[in-house]
Amino acid sequence: MYAAVIEPHPGLLGPFAILLLSIAIFPLISRQHWERHYQKLCALLAGTTCGYYVFVLNGAARVQHAAGEYATFIVVVGTFFVVAGAIHLHIPRPASPLANVTFLFSGSILANFIGTIGASMPTAETPATRFHCYGKWNFGALLALLLILVFVPNGVREPLMLMFAMVSYFFTPQRVFEANEFSWRPLIEVAWIFLGIFGIMIPVLDYVEFHASDFHLASDAHFYWSTGLLSGVLDNAPTYLTFLTAGLSLDHFDINRLPDVAEFASGHGSRLAAISVAATFFGGLTYIGNSPNLLIRAIAESRHVPMAGFLAYIIKYAMPILIPVLGLVGLIFFRG
Repeated sequence: MYAAVIEPHPGLLGPFAILLLSIAIFPLISRQHWERHYQKLCALLAGTTCGYYVFVLNGAARVQHAAGEYATFIVVVGTFFVVAGAIHLHIPRPASPLANVTFLFSGSILANFIGTIGASMPTAETPATRFHCYGKWNFGALLALLLILVFVPNGVREPLMLMFAMVSYFFTPQRVFEANEFSWRPLIEVAWIFLGIFGIMIPVLDYVEFHASDFHLASDAHFYWSTGLLSGVLDNAPTYLTFLTAGLSLDHFDINRLPDVAEFASGHGSRLAAISVAATFFGGLTYIGNSPNLLIRAIAESRHVPMAGFLAYIIKYAMPILIPVLGLVGLIFFRG
């Protein structure tokens, strides 16, 4: 069951705008001060928003629901981060465009089975006499995490995942982590940033859901672009649930009733596909559109790899490459 939606005052959307602009601008103005103080800003904005919900709107249940989602999110991200970090790949050839494309393609295929974080953590090294994989037994641990994530219910799932991560961490030789330059800093950064995002997104999602009828979401294309653009600046799972709820409500269905969801899926398959595809693919528009984006960037920066800033990424890559591709997908599949 989902916590009841509360109509927020439009002013409660302010913390979302503040955090988004801060992530985009402050690292450009003073990166050193941003890295020193961003945790305080995230905690302040999330605490202010959640406090208003609890003490003014009597929305403690809504905050509790978001806190539970955040806890699950951190456990999932953290356990995959640790277990995947216990796998080290040593590739017996120098870097080249063909080798890089092959490795990226292999990673994208692997990500469909063990997740984006699981596929991105193992790293490639330069020349050796043959291919080496250290900590290979952790591929089994990654599969176990995936099976737990899919089949084990909340409450039991999180402790089990933590147990597998602890076993992996303590039984993997330290030299494997050292070869991967393993550091907790990327996970800590993601935890703080998404603490802020999960806190401030409560009124954003409530506002979208409460005013869904005002957005005139009358076609698959409308759902595709609306879901996608919001997913580009929020995590994809809550965005998906928000627009799925909006789609159900247009036909007077209730997301808390499984028969209603099943009937919607059977009668509006293309609309469900539009929401699902957009919530997933548009997450690549920004670093915060999907948690692995920010995590992988933090990992790369911890290894002194130059990375585009928040705005630079959008201008150089998202707008000229991703937007046209996503637009073509929408034009082909979700015109109705």
